[in-house]
Amino acid sequence: MILLAADIGGTHSRLALAREAGDQPHILRQRDYPSTHYDDLLPILQDFLRDQPRPAVAVLAVAGPIEYRDEGQRVALTNLPWTLHSQQLQKHSGITRVCLINDFEAVGHGIDALPTDALETLQQGQPRARGLRALIGAGTGLGQSLMYWCDGGYQVHATEGGHADFAPADDTQCALWQDLRRQQARVSWEHLVSGPGLVRIYRFLARTHPGAPVLDDPAAITAQADAPGPARQAVELFVDLYGAQAGNLALSSHPEGGLFIAGGIAPKLLRGALGQRFVQSFIAKSPMQALLRNIPITLVREQTTGLLGALRVAARIAKEQKRTPP
Repeated sequence: MILLAADIGGTHSRLALAREAGDQPHILRQRDYPSTHYDDLLPILQDFLRDQPRPAVAVLAVAGPIEYRDEGQRVALTNLPWTLHSQQLQKHSGITRVCLINDFEAVGHGIDALPTDALETLQQGQPRARGLRALIGAGTGLGQSLMYWCDGGYQVHATEGGHADFAPADDTQCALWQDLRRQQARVSWEHLVSGPGLVRIYRFLARTHPGAPVLDDPAAITAQADAPGPARQAVELFVDLYGAQAGNLALSSHPEGGLFIAGGIAPKLLRGALGQRFVQSFIAKSPMQALLRNIPITLVREQTTGLLGALRVAARIAKEQKRTPP
């Protein structure tokens, strides 16, 4: 049976075509598309599937909350002007079954498919076997999910915790909140702990540095962070906020099975001193420092974890279809 998986984000849309082979399907074709170059997902699907065997099952991991309706699933993507309908995608793509899942649900399903060298320990902690796991990841947005043990494996529950209200912790962060609050109705963690958030932080700090260059790209900011100046300050403040929200997630869920950090930004930033800075911000929550020191923190370095997770879900759906009588 041929399977299709996609990880649809605000920056990249990653697609893979695979042949069913147990829980680890064999990938036949894989390609990345720039999401913002397209008005909808359907042209991407049509291009990717041109001259390819038609999949029986497609699992599309998307950044946004999934709505379940009588006519199928629907999602309005958070960081793209797309609205996807599972039934319409089935009809126009020729795929037998299309299933939509949250992108951080897919990442959660992909964690256990990763080799050990794709994971890096930032804090050893005291892991409990089969304990609750939490997942957070900054990219174009800020994703969060929870993973709980059930029926011999981890089930994943997606959340929209990245859209919770931002809580400043010092005078600089209060000034940052006030600056953003003048521009929009409310300030969420995603407004700051994300690629666009790093740009917002840099612009705020650059105002106090006459002659600072105008930088509108997160990669350009991180490239200049080795030298003293607003780029370094922006990266350090970003890491502080990232660690603080990860700590909030840990306090809310007590993930004794570990906290996992995914997304496109963390592997590039959380190295050496910045990795330790993240951990210090994570545990700086009196009177709960001792509890947070016991939480294992693992950095996920693999960028295709969501795609791998979507493939695993597609394989499970295919297996269930075979067991279900026509």
